[in-house]
Order: sequence, then C-alpha cells, then structure tokens
Amino acid sequence: MIKKKECTVHHIVSFKAMIGSIVVMTVLLSFKAYAATIVLDDMHDAYDATPYISIYEDKTSKLSVEDIIKTDLITKFQKNTHKGINKGYSDSSWWFYFSLHNRSSHTHWLAELSFPTMDYFEVYSINKKGFTCIAKEGDIFPFGHRKIALNNFILPLTLHPNEEIHYLLRVKTTSEVIIPLTIRTYSSMLEHSIKEYSGLWFYFGIMIAMFLYNLFLLITLRDINYLYYILYVIFSALSNISFNGIAYQFFWPDWPWFHNISIVFLGNLAIISFMLFTRNFLMTRNFSLWHDILIQIFIALIVPIIIVIPLAPLSFSIICLNTVVIIATLLSFIACVIAVRNKYKPAYFYLASMIAVFLGVSLISMRNFGILPDIFITRYGFHIGTSIDVILLSMALGYRYNLIKDENEKLVILKNEIEIARTIYDSIVQTQIPELTNVAIETVILPTEVIGGDIVEIHSIDEDTVGIFIADISGHGIPASIGAAMVKMACAHASQYDKFPDKYLMLIANTLSQRIGNQFVTAVYTVIDTKEMTVTTSNAGHYAMVLCKANGPIVQVRPKGGAIGFYQNPFFAVAHERIGKGDRIVLFTDGIIESRNTKGDLFGEDRLMNIIREYNGKSITALKNEIIAAAYRWIYPHKKFDDDFTLVIVDIV
Repeated sequence: MIKKKECTVHHIVSFKAMIGSIVVMTVLLSFKAYAATIVLDDMHDAYDATPYISIYEDKTSKLSVEDIIKTDLITKFQKNTHKGINKGYSDSSWWFYFSLHNRSSHTHWLAELSFPTMDYFEVYSINKKGFTCIAKEGDIFPFGHRKIALNNFILPLTLHPNEEIHYLLRVKTTSEVIIPLTIRTYSSMLEHSIKEYSGLWFYFGIMIAMFLYNLFLLITLRDINYLYYILYVIFSALSNISFNGIAYQFFWPDWPWFHNISIVFLGNLAIISFMLFTRNFLMTRNFSLWHDILIQIFIALIVPIIIVIPLAPLSFSIICLNTVVIIATLLSFIACVIAVRNKYKPAYFYLASMIAVFLGVSLISMRNFGILPDIFITRYGFHIGTSIDVILLSMALGYRYNLIKDENEKLVILKNEIEIARTIYDSIVQTQIPELTNVAIETVILPTEVIGGDIVEIHSIDEDTVGIFIADISGHGIPASIGAAMVKMACAHASQYDKFPDKYLMLIANTLSQRIGNQFVTAVYTVIDTKEMTVTTSNAGHYAMVLCKANGPIVQVRPKGGAIGFYQNPFFAVAHERIGKGDRIVLFTDGIIESRNTKGDLFGEDRLMNIIREYNGKSITALKNEIIAAAYRWIYPHKKFDDDFTLVIVDIV
C-alpha cells in the first residue's frame, strides 16, 4: 500500500516537472521568434548586444519573471530598432531579453552594462531546466557588493561550447533608462577597462593640473576670479567622475545614498561656481546691468534646488540639473556675446571655451532626455568639452592678467605724471583737511586733465563744527583752474559767514559777479554741527547732498538755488536735517554721474545711489574705493573721465 502511494507521488512530481519543461521550452521557442541570438565565436571578443535585444515596458512595476514566462507577455516584447537603447526618465520597470549561443572555445564571458548610475536591476538566465537569478545589482548597494570591482556593472556568464542560454534583464531606476550592454571575453574586458580608466584618469589629471596651477595663481595674485575658477574645476571634475562611477569606486564606496545624489549635488555646485566666475570675469555688471541681475537671480534659484536634493525624487533632481545646465549655458553665452560686443578681449577665449562646453552639454542633455542614442560621443562628450573648457578659461585668466598688468604699468606712469601736476593743483584749490574728533572725512579729486575745475574747501569752524564747500567750475583745464582759483579767493572772503550756508554762497556769488565771464559755478556748502547733531546746507544748482542714516533711509537734500553766474539776483534756500552717530554725508560733482561707457551710456545718479546704499554701514574707505572702481569699470577701456571727478564722504563718528 505504501509503495503504491510513493509511486503515485513520484508520477505527480514527474508530471509537474514535465509540464514545467514544456512551459520553458515553449517560452524558449517564443523568445527565438521575437529576438535574434548573439552567436559567440572565436573571431570576435566583444559584441554589442543592443541590436539583438527585445524590450517590454511594465508600467505597473509588479511583474515577476514567472509572470513573463508563464503568460503570453513574451509576444509583446518589441525588437530594438535603434542603435542604442535610451528610454529617458521613466517610472516603469523595463524588461530586456537577449540570447547567447556559444560557438567559441571560451566558457567564461562577461556582460558589461556601461551605465554606472543605474539604481537596480536583476538578471535571469533561462535554459531547458528553468530560470535562475544570476545577479541583483545597482548603485543602491555599496560598491563592495559587486562581483567585479569596476566602475561599470560587470556580470560573469558561463556558457559551455555550443550551449544556448536566454537572459532576461529587469531594470528599475530613477535615472535615465539607458542600456549600453556589451558581451566580452575576459581579455577584451581587461583591454577595454585599461583604455577607459586611462581616458578617465587622463581627464581627471587635466582637472588636477588646472586646479594646482590656478591655486598657485590665486595665492599669488589674490584675484577672486581664480577662486571661482578653482571651485568650478573641483565640482565639475567630481561630478563627472561620479557620473562615470569612478568616485563611487574610490571616494565613497560605502555611501550609496550620497552616490545617488552626488551627480546632481556636485553638478549644481559646479554651475553656481561657473556662473559666479562668468559674472566677475566678463564684468557683466559693467557691460549689462540687467543681465548681471538676471544671472544673480538664476544663481539664487539654484540654492533651494540644492537644499531639496536629499528630499526630492532623484529623477526630478536630475531633470532640474539638466534644465539648469541648459539655462546656465544660454546665460553665459549671452554674457560672452555682450562682452565681445564691448570689445573686451578676454571674452574671445571665453567664447571659444563656451562653444566646447556648449557642445558637450547639448550632447549629454539630449542623450539624457532620450533625443540622442547612448554612444561614445554622447557619453563622454561633456568630459571632452569640459577639458577644453577649463584649459581655455585658464588661458583667458592669464591673458586677462597680462592685460591688467600692462594697464597697471601704464597707470603707474600716468599716476606719477598726475601727482606732479596735482601737487601744483592742490596748492591752488585744496586746503589741508582739519583733524576733527567727531567726523571722518575722505576726499577724491581726479581732474580730467592735469589740472581741473573742481574745488573742495574743508575748514574747521570750531571744535564741534566743520564747513564743507564743493564746487564745479564749467569747462576743463586751464580756464577751469583759473576759475577755481577765483572761487578759492571768494571762499576766503566769505569765511565770515561760514556758519550760514545761504549767506556763504551769496557772498561768493557777489564776489564772482562780473569776474568769471561766460563761466558758471555749481556748488554746495554744508555745515555739520556735531554738538547740536545737525547738518545745514545750501545748493547753487549742484547735485544734492546725500544723507545716509545709519542702517536707515538715504535722503537726497537739495534746497532751491541756481548756479552762480547764471542769474543776476541769485537766491539760495537753506535745508536743515538731524544727524546721529553712524550717519554718512556724500557730496560729489558731475564727473562721476556723467561718465560714459563705450556705448555712450551715462553712469547715472541711480547707479551711484545704489553703490552708496549697498555700502551703507561699511567703512568710509570701502565706499570711496568702490565708487572709484565702479566708475573706472564703467569707462573701461578708457582711462580718463569726461569731466573732473570729485567726491567727499563724511562719517559722523
């Protein structure tokens, strides 16, 4: 009775095995009908598998290998008709089928999946005996999980002579679904890896060389452009080798969570560094203020993207990075064109580098979005482009430095000549600034010629009060300087009213009446009383006195009054303002406001007000230096202003 039962069980098991074998055989026949077989022979040592692959999209991501085998889903596999396999970004799971028939003398082969950023995939082998899961890989696992420690995914395959095995590859990833699959012999893999690693390390070597060379220049020259350039080189190189799996293999092999976000994280930092470099190197603030503001807004918008990278889906972060790269390229290219149109010579080097990186960015972005196939030029085009890019940008920095050096040498010669003339000029129109305990004063007088027509008169009325007179005599050169000398004498005559700005200007106007011919004078006289904490001012057709409250509003004070020499019966109103510790007063002539760039645009009062507002709260010297630097940047490549440049800054300390 027992033997009979055992016999029955044996027949049932045998029957199930037979049914399973029939199902597998049916599936194998179906596979052969829907895909070609890669025949391995001794004449070739590497085979591109992509033309032989059939594809099925599982939109539910719930199908298992049993579901594929036991149903008629195999009939829905589509043969790959493209040179490569690139499905772009997808929430689906993807199944790929290929078949190998070994007619070579080799038993051991390797399947190389050359896309290191793939999250997860499974590989199943199918033969007459059934199916077996031979690999579960992806960058969600630590690097040490891999059977063969290379940057790409390498799977060992065993095929006996004349054996045919079918394979199913299931892919689920948040990155692009790209399947660059190659079947290789061990010797082919060794040769290929040596070439690939040599190329990648050569690229990395270029980046290291550029980093070290420009780091030395940064330390030597202390130019912030070199800092931005170095940061761009560092983040760009790390992002690229992270994309190729090299960084995961050597730098953070036990941090799969960081590897998953490293490309987008480092890539966005590279873009920020590049845009900061672009903005400073191409002087966008000088050539196009609106474009400079646009670049600053764009940089600010990248910051929240970086912050949410660990929280957002990786596919979203990658799409954001690709979009940011394209926008950054366009903004940089426009900035370069603007600089070229303004005849800024270093921009030509930048333009050449932009063309190289633009091609690389375009290739990789179109590949990532599935527009172009995954081939060598789309896979490594960005590496080639960025290598050329950093070399050309380094050359551009060197060329720019030489230009600045030449300009500085010329400026030194010019400065020596000006100093000689200024010594004479100062003895005529400028008095020694008195030492005061309650105010700090900085002055700048830059005549458009060796001698000019602007005058500044600063005198101490008493220990708590200082009077400041600033005037602009019409014309330039000798006629203006003669007028300045006459104004100087008139100031001495008016000193009896030095506490009353309106009377002070009125006496100067009466003194100069009928003595200055066709010339006229615009002027401001301001009295600062640090005991009563007041400022009193009158204006003779001049620009307003600027009063900067400490950490508060900026007020332009301009009481009524006409230019001296314009009116027979002049009138000067008086304005009174309260002041406090930390307040600042700025007086200036039209040489600042009316300076023009190469396009003929004025520097403008608004631009000066923006600088004063930006530096409110900073040191008096910092404001003075920035106004001078901004004015020179505005007129570049010219070296002289159209009119005399005079500036007085007073801080209540």
